[in-house]
Amino acid sequence: MTLGPPAYRARRPGWPVQFIAGKATLVGVQGLLNWLRGGRSAEAEEPQPEAQVGHEEPQSELLRRFEDQGEIGRGGTSSIRRVLDKNLLRQTAMKVLDPALATQPRQVQGFREEAQITAQLEHPGVVPVHELGVDADGTHYFTMGLVRGRTLADWIAAQEDLGSPESLQESLGVMLKVCDTLAYAHSRGVLHCDLKPANIMLGDFGEVYLMDWGLAFLKNSTVAVQRTPQSPVLRVEGRVSGTPAYLSPEQARGKWSECDERTDVFSLGAVLYHVLTGRAPFVGESVTAALQHAIDNQYDPPQLACAHLVPPDLVKIVEKALKPGQADRYPSVVELKKDLERFLRGGLHFPSKTFPDGTRIVIEGEQGDTAYLIVSGQCRILKNINGEEKEINLLGPGTVFGEIALLSARSRTATVQAVGDVTVMVVTREVLQGSVGQGSWLGAIVLAMAERFHDLDQKLTELMEQKARGEYWRLTPP
Repeated sequence: MTLGPPAYRARRPGWPVQFIAGKATLVGVQGLLNWLRGGRSAEAEEPQPEAQVGHEEPQSELLRRFEDQGEIGRGGTSSIRRVLDKNLLRQTAMKVLDPALATQPRQVQGFREEAQITAQLEHPGVVPVHELGVDADGTHYFTMGLVRGRTLADWIAAQEDLGSPESLQESLGVMLKVCDTLAYAHSRGVLHCDLKPANIMLGDFGEVYLMDWGLAFLKNSTVAVQRTPQSPVLRVEGRVSGTPAYLSPEQARGKWSECDERTDVFSLGAVLYHVLTGRAPFVGESVTAALQHAIDNQYDPPQLACAHLVPPDLVKIVEKALKPGQADRYPSVVELKKDLERFLRGGLHFPSKTFPDGTRIVIEGEQGDTAYLIVSGQCRILKNINGEEKEINLLGPGTVFGEIALLSARSRTATVQAVGDVTVMVVTREVLQGSVGQGSWLGAIVLAMAERFHDLDQKLTELMEQKARGEYWRLTPP
């Protein structure tokens, strides 16, 4: 007996079929498997297609509704394909569980829970999940929004100078958005447990997404998942899951009963460490070695992990987040975010430069548009007195020089020479004007102060020259 469309669908609810010459054909059988076995990769990133309107009837069958456009990513248990949704005329992403794992209840349960948890985290920083399903031959999949952009890991690798003001401003802006997303997830009782730059996507128009909730851990959660008494346990005490380079000591030991919001705070601090230094905190010759470093909380201080200067206030934030004891860390992502915002409100973040011994960093009489703050080492101040260059002062860390020429556009009033190797922060006129506002009332005050300091310096130089000639001035009448 041949079943017509209504009768067949009644007998096979949810099975993707098409009717050819009145006969039902299971298009789902070998359907997604054909995609997976085809070996096709998606073309390089395409421009987003123009919006359009279709006039065909919407399709419910899986393979009639979606058109495969190739693989765009692959992990240990699943692959992600770009597909065209013919009903809504949009490209979307389809995550497909490796068919070889379809008979492993723990893998299937984890895949299903990832989709269900992600779908319930309705936040701009979480990619929306559209649907979850299984095709006729048992291949599990879910569809979600297609993100166009690159990962934070790719962004870090592309930066020429992570210590520049521009890089700092951009990377910390990304971190603030990640904080918002993570704080929302925590408010729903969801821990991410796999924070790393590769799981943070930067969209082409300022979007920042926290991706891959496959290791998400529910703790007093308002998020629901489908479980039965027979469902496998996904988090087994003592079994480690996550990326060792970014793990807290408790997660690196597999102590899931001890994990809470501060576990994600730690990993977020590890991501911040990577953003600031260009590498992860816990590295080793093997995964086992990196994991042991995470357990022992052994990492190089941020200021020693890279060639550029890491602002001390950011070092403090990283070190607090990476405390081995949970009680010593930030109690929440919100508190960590507040300190990042305080740092950004502080304003000026300048690149650093190291000068070898004997280098004349600024020269008296020359024009200059740069000032310097000594970070380490010493500098001597040399001034021309009656044609003879004399040392008049020795400057140490925390001292600023060159500020008068920077602010007033006048010539340098002294020469500054490095004594040993000297590292300084470089302050340019362009950055300073952008931060202070040369045309603002504050800029006018700063300029007036610079002019007065310049006049005072000139008078001081005249007094020193007169003293050198044996002449003395009285500051009050005799």
